[in-house]
Amino acid sequence: MKFKLLILFFVLQAFFIVPTYAETINIIHTSDVHGNIDSEVRNASASNEQSINGGYALLKDLINKVKAEGDEKGELTLCLDSGDYFLGTPVVDQTSGECMIDLMSYCGYHAVTLGNHEFDYSSERLFRLFEESDIIPVCCNIFSKNKDTQPDPIKPYDIVSFKTIKIGITGLETPCAIATNFEQNLHDLEIKAPKECLLKTTQELRKLGCDYIILLSHLGIDDDRQLASTSPGIDLILGGHSHFAMPETEFDGPERIPVIHSGAYLKTASKVKIIIEKNKKPVLERELKTLSSHEFSEDPDTKKLVAKFMKREKATMGRSIGSSQVSLFRGVIGGDSPEGSYTTDAIREAVKADFAFLNAGSIRNPIKAGQLTLESLFLVFPFNNTIVVLEMTGEKIYELIEKTLSVKFRPQNEHDLFAGRTFGIEFQGLVRDYYDRYGYLVPSNLIYHFDPELPTGKRILKLTDLKGCPIDLKKTYRVAFSSFITAGGDGFDFLKNEKSAKDSGVLLRDALEKKLEREKEIKEIPEQRVFNEKLTVRELKKNAQ
Repeated sequence: MKFKLLILFFVLQAFFIVPTYAETINIIHTSDVHGNIDSEVRNASASNEQSINGGYALLKDLINKVKAEGDEKGELTLCLDSGDYFLGTPVVDQTSGECMIDLMSYCGYHAVTLGNHEFDYSSERLFRLFEESDIIPVCCNIFSKNKDTQPDPIKPYDIVSFKTIKIGITGLETPCAIATNFEQNLHDLEIKAPKECLLKTTQELRKLGCDYIILLSHLGIDDDRQLASTSPGIDLILGGHSHFAMPETEFDGPERIPVIHSGAYLKTASKVKIIIEKNKKPVLERELKTLSSHEFSEDPDTKKLVAKFMKREKATMGRSIGSSQVSLFRGVIGGDSPEGSYTTDAIREAVKADFAFLNAGSIRNPIKAGQLTLESLFLVFPFNNTIVVLEMTGEKIYELIEKTLSVKFRPQNEHDLFAGRTFGIEFQGLVRDYYDRYGYLVPSNLIYHFDPELPTGKRILKLTDLKGCPIDLKKTYRVAFSSFITAGGDGFDFLKNEKSAKDSGVLLRDALEKKLEREKEIKEIPEQRVFNEKLTVRELKKNAQ
């Protein structure tokens, strides 16, 4: 009798036990594509062997392989992006962003969040493109102005149900999108505090039964690390905005939340595998994939779609403008800018101003040694900003420079050093963040020395023109700016109501084109103009082709 009862006990126990299953999710993650839809061909220096690099056709091959393998094993595959797919190349500008949404749709992207450049063609244009696509735009901190509702088609989150689990996907936009865009492009929107919005969203997703929550963040790597340390409830941060290809996954905060940044310009992508089992800690594996023909083949149909978009660009943008014997880079934020000096000179010369300033963020791509085409200039100045001239006293110019210097400076970090190596320099000392209360201004016909450790508003040690003459504080000068700055961009609101402002109607890139056509060739790197007393910069290799 006891034996029969024992058998009955085990039978009943087996009947009432709920089996657990481990489900596998594969993710292909990209960010900061900035319109780089096409591949480029490179020659290896030693063997002269050609390789194809970057672009959606190679990415689609990666997606196809991961999905085919996943489907065979009963796994789910998701393609996700952390923003800034717009702006950067002529083809994006010619299609006002349409090429990016079409290509991501064709590649099978499930959800994306919004970067600050998604609004460059207006919120109305962006929302219309999403309404016509299958992509889900997730962002929990963008709202209609003065309302607690989000504008269609933006969603605070998406939930993917797969077999026995639910995956929540949400996103965050950087608050600096307001300062770094024209007011009319976001006039009907507001961006709320990321941390508070994320907490509310994750709590709601957990109540709805989500087993795993993914954050698509466009805040930048430092903010993502802070979120991982202070925001319980998220399981994975897929970040962007910093343009940083993290070679290894970071595990930050007390919960050891994985943080992944996948690089920029569609040169690299992350392949992430997550094994999720209820009541157990998820297992994550990740590879940073370089999109190269050494490992992948261009998907033929995607290549045709890219070629369709590129046809008009290649017809208009291949015209030669001049050449350069040297490569010019934007430089260190908080130090000198060789490329900024040359381009800002072009702005000043175009309108015959005494001085000129460009915000460093308006200079988007290096001027590389070799032949320069119309496309080269577009990549430097992809924004359709014009030159505006203000009349300013020497005293006002002095105050303006102090504002761009009177922000927080900090020791360089590994992201700074990564960027420096990319541009062939290394540096040590105090730098400032790309974004702060005020953008970083690059001057023309001015030289200034400053100490970032002095009190704010009193950091300039010396200010002269290029001839070494001190600036007359009482004299009125003609000063040229980008229309973005005089419209209040990058925090310079006080310039919005300047009565002396006169818009020349000349585009920044047109001014650069005229300078190159006039000079035929850039022969040398401009002299140093900004001297940060707490920063040293050293060239790693000869800055020439």
